Amino acid sequence: MGVLARLLLSTIDCDNSLPSNPSEREKMVRAEARARNLFRTIRCLECANQAIGDSESAAASSLRKEVRSRLSEGDTEEQVRHYLVEKYGNKVSYEPEADPLIYALYAVPATLVLGGIAFLRKTRRV
Repeated sequence: MGVLARLLLSTIDCDNSLPSNPSEREKMVRAEARARNLFRTIRCLECANQAIGDSESAAASSLRKEVRSRLSEGDTEEQVRHYLVEKYGNKVSYEPEADPLIYALYAVPATLVLGGIAFLRKTRRV
């Protein structure tokens, strides 16, 4: 009977990683929630179109540690995202910053089409 009791008691999970202070515990939970929000918006560098929160690769694990570290240092989510984009480029973010060249790529064909329509209208009236 004593062996059974010890066996049952040994299976109880005694997690000492969480602080005993409720406010500290709440702070850690909020920090982890912020990190997980970022994990969904940061792309794994090794995986094909997979977020670091979903990836099991070493690169994703490294990025998760980096995100948690920067958040624990006091950086905001936007600062962490900006840091990662500066370090790895726009490919790391699912929400990349807009590049002015992209606007030009859309504006040039639209301008050509509108110019062509105006030219055809003008030449048909004559």
